[in-house]
Amino acid sequence: MRIYEVEYNAESPIILSRPSVTNVFHNSYKYLPGSTIRGAILTYLINNNHDIKEEMVKPSMLFHPAFPVKDDLVFKPAQVLLFRCKLCNTYKPLNPYEVNLDNLDNFEMPFKCDNGHPFALKPIGGELIAIKDGRVEEYKPKYAIFDSVGINRVTGSSDVNLIYTYIALINAKYRGLIVTNDSCKFDLKELLDNEVIFVGKGINRGFGCLRVKIKEKSKHDIIKKYDKLNNKIVLKALSPIFNINISDNGLVTNYEFKIKLSRCKILSNGSMYVSGFSIVSNTEKVKIAALKEGSLLITDNISEDDIADIVLNGIGPFICAGFNIVEVLDHDSPY
Repeated sequence: MRIYEVEYNAESPIILSRPSVTNVFHNSYKYLPGSTIRGAILTYLINNNHDIKEEMVKPSMLFHPAFPVKDDLVFKPAQVLLFRCKLCNTYKPLNPYEVNLDNLDNFEMPFKCDNGHPFALKPIGGELIAIKDGRVEEYKPKYAIFDSVGINRVTGSSDVNLIYTYIALINAKYRGLIVTNDSCKFDLKELLDNEVIFVGKGINRGFGCLRVKIKEKSKHDIIKKYDKLNNKIVLKALSPIFNINISDNGLVTNYEFKIKLSRCKILSNGSMYVSGFSIVSNTEKVKIAALKEGSLLITDNISEDDIADIVLNGIGPFICAGFNIVEVLDHDSPY
């Protein structure tokens, strides 16, 4: 196994947009999904005459999502039990290590902030945050608006129906991991360090240019030591998470997770649909229901080696595309 810490520095505006029925494209993601990174890097390898057929059939590279970086702080999804007061903007977390999930009848949600404002707490699970000097800081991206005029191929002139508006991220910088197993034949540091990849929409118009910087790391650089607290470990979803089972009706997605044969209890941040895009067939892939970022999985019966494996290699299917990526929630900083 090789572990790479990768920084992606935007050299042009970024537009990671979901399908739009209008001529307006708005950046829909505050971070780089693993599936986007995988597509960009495999496209780079293809364009530089590398054979990726084996990688497409038997993936050996696992792409973690890359999160925005500001002043060397990495902004990651907040856990589902974090609240912000709408009046004074103070934050109030509930520590899931201290929640009794065996007796939820007595579980009480907070109704006022530490400054005493009643009924003003808003859940912000899934929002990108970082902890600076013990305080929560939310990620506030910068956007710019660009208008582009299309050319009618018949008349060779501009067309009023071919005017596009792009609302793009600017001055973005991201950081994430790529993990390769022993069968991977690519040395990503040698191939990609200081190279340029392209993501999102508008590439032909100059959008989506990322400069890649790669450092190779050891497992000990990435994994902290965690002790079981109240006989449980809490895992926070950094990407959409789901499981797939085979039934009489074919493949069925669900939210039943087992880690080392121990069934997880779930605190959901809501659900969403995720999909991918095939660079082979040039079509969108089947949509899958998943739990949103910030959802929590609570488990026991897990060793330090198991934690390292889970944090680096994920907990479910399609981890090669950046789904089912989690991290251990810190008891002393339960954000």
